[in-house]
Amino acid sequence: MDIATLNAQLQNTNVNVDSNRGIEIVLDAFVKKITELFGKNALLSASYQIGAAPGQKIAERILNARGNVKFTDPLEALVALFTETKKYFNIVIVEAENIQQNLSETNVKMKSHCFLRNIVKDRPIEEMGEPLCRINKGYLETALKLLTGKRVELTRVGDDTCADMCLETIHFHQ
Repeated sequence: MDIATLNAQLQNTNVNVDSNRGIEIVLDAFVKKITELFGKNALLSASYQIGAAPGQKIAERILNARGNVKFTDPLEALVALFTETKKYFNIVIVEAENIQQNLSETNVKMKSHCFLRNIVKDRPIEEMGEPLCRINKGYLETALKLLTGKRVELTRVGDDTCADMCLETIHFHQ
């Protein structure tokens, strides 16, 4: 077979390369292999740390733009973070009365559709809230902690399948 015939059979354009599908396959293999080699706890820890690194970078960028002044209002920090990352998240605060504030604590109930949700939904090995979701947990907890100086806990409390979003609570406390 000559080269022209080979190239005719192999012809594709860069536009037709499905990068997202390729990433799904690689992430699936990554999850399986890390679990096989090191166990689920190591996978969960690594996933969290993978998210924490970019969480630190975005927080540093936001704080630098503010003259390194931390947010006193956690809700303002939340808005600043998600404004910077709109390409990766769809966030909806559930209801205004579900936001509880006092001097030391703030709880925010929200719906979230992140950039990993479709990958997790489509992979048989993954469940919502499992290893790849820990990436977002590490990202959000780290970024919001650095932005506010408060301890931050992100908890997945369920799924809104009709809206195709996770139900989550962010708890800020001293």
